[in-house]
Amino acid sequence: RIFVRRRRPVPAGTVTLTTYFHADAAQLAAQGERPVLGVARPQVFRHGYFDQSAELWDAAGHLLASSHQMVYYRE
Repeated sequence: RIFVRRRRPVPAGTVTLTTYFHADAAQLAAQGERPVLGVARPQVFRHGYFDQSAELWDAAGHLLASSHQMVYYRE
């Protein structure tokens, strides 16, 4: 994400990463190895940190998992 923003390599590391699974074991088994849709949205880039939220969806439009990440990057 920071590479897209800065257009050059920047040292970065995850500070926190929380993932929530919305699908149960049966739904994940039914998904198998089929493709999923991944969506990620950056929110704030400030003072060497940024955060983003992400979601994974199946082809039927069911939310499988969501996530929030805080990242440190060298300015």
